[in-house]
Amino acid sequence: MGIVRWYQGLIDGLLAFFLERFGLPELAPQWRLLYEIGISLLLVFMIAEVGLRIYEAVKKRRNKRSLLEDERIIEPKLKKPGFIDTIEAAHHLTGTIQPLLRAKKYDRVADVYASFNMHKEAGKYYQKAGDPKRAAVELAKAGETLKAAKLLVKAEDYVTAARFYSEAGKHEAAGDALRESGDLPAAAAAYFRAERYPKAAECFADYFEEAGEAAQSQLTAADACLRMIETEAIQENVNADFLKTLGETLAGVFEQAQRPDLAQRARAV
Repeated sequence: MGIVRWYQGLIDGLLAFFLERFGLPELAPQWRLLYEIGISLLLVFMIAEVGLRIYEAVKKRRNKRSLLEDERIIEPKLKKPGFIDTIEAAHHLTGTIQPLLRAKKYDRVADVYASFNMHKEAGKYYQKAGDPKRAAVELAKAGETLKAAKLLVKAEDYVTAARFYSEAGKHEAAGDALRESGDLPAAAAAYFRAERYPKAAECFADYFEEAGEAAQSQLTAADACLRMIETEAIQENVNADFLKTLGETLAGVFEQAQRPDLAQRARAV
């Protein structure tokens, strides 16, 4: 009943507003009922229109999200040669490919295979065309992550290669790629996961020796390094004198950041 009274009050208020706004006289009861029905229909139409627009916006957003979801690496923009648009069906594939192979136009062969979602074949021919990044994109789609990672290393895309290696459980290879990229703290973490403890400690030592980053970045790396060298695995597998020297280096970073508690822990390693 409360909703009905509220709705009747809303209709009466709107009707009174229109009468006053346009200088109309008070309506007879039969005309008043017709106006109330008209205003009600107008409100229903407006609510339906708003609801429809909201539904269409949500549907469009979901469709866009599904198209962009979980891209592993940024796919380079493919050329769009006109001949791809003329391919009518899969049974024309051989007839399209053979002339291109005879002409050694391997990049266009790869484009055709990619348009048919034949990712492994596309990767093979992008590689023959001398385009390792696009070859890696297609091989990753075909599930050949390690092959894709090796191609990315050749293309000097070390960060993406490291991610692929990590996903495949090849943590030492990921560490090698990250070391090449210059991200020594990340390389140290990868080597630690691979149980290559001396390599992990060496990466941190090299990082602080170069000392080219801002103080906050060094502090973050020093904190990660301290937690690592305090582990039993590191202390049992890395030279004690090497750890002592690394601990002193960390202590200097912590003292500069006014963290004497961490400096004391570093010297105790």
